[in-house]
Amino acid sequence: MLYGLEQFLLTVIDPALPGAVESFAGPWTSDHGDGVYVHTRGLQLEPLGEDPPADAPGHLLTVHEWAADGSNLDFEIPGGITGELLDVEAPPGYPAARGDLVYLDDRTLRFYRAPALASPGVRARFKGADAKGYRRRRKAKIALELWAVDDVLATADSLLETALHLTLSELLALPILAAGEVAGAQVWMRLHQLTSAIDSIERGHDEAGYFAVKATLQQGQEHQQPAQADAAQQEP
Repeated sequence: MLYGLEQFLLTVIDPALPGAVESFAGPWTSDHGDGVYVHTRGLQLEPLGEDPPADAPGHLLTVHEWAADGSNLDFEIPGGITGELLDVEAPPGYPAARGDLVYLDDRTLRFYRAPALASPGVRARFKGADAKGYRRRRKAKIALELWAVDDVLATADSLLETALHLTLSELLALPILAAGEVAGAQVWMRLHQLTSAIDSIERGHDEAGYFAVKATLQQGQEHQQPAQADAAQQEP
């Protein structure tokens, strides 16, 4: 999940960098070269407190995705999929508000505006039968670091400015982040409703002659933690 956030931001930052500058996932250390580094240092759950909300019952979940051609408005739900429609994302990771952007007509998802060309371009989640486990909502914070490194301080400053501006812009509309699926188990973790703030900006100079400029961002959000069971699910 944290790696996914790094990769998402790199796809935005990399095209904006000068041609000779590379971008990397993970922290910068003195044995690395120059470039821009995006590092999600960790995710920390906030304490439950003295009166935590009750866990909701767990249930199975079916996820289905469709390719979008940029013009099609209707997406038929396959006959083998049953259960209540929970939510729709178009493109995946970006919620499509039901009633405003999409509505359910019998077994067809109908959009008022065609989803953009992508494969997959539409994702829907369906609530299945009750299952072991629980659904829990937790607040959490992610520590995100941006490093810009060069042997010229002004260049490092400029690279960090570019990376920081793009990162803050993208975090305003960050997609829902989900942990990878594990075969044979339905354990789901999703991160959403992100708010971001700059925590610090630091400069450094190492023995190899590199100037390293680092910005640290704190991202607060609602985090949903799945059950520790063989079948569990969480909802937004």
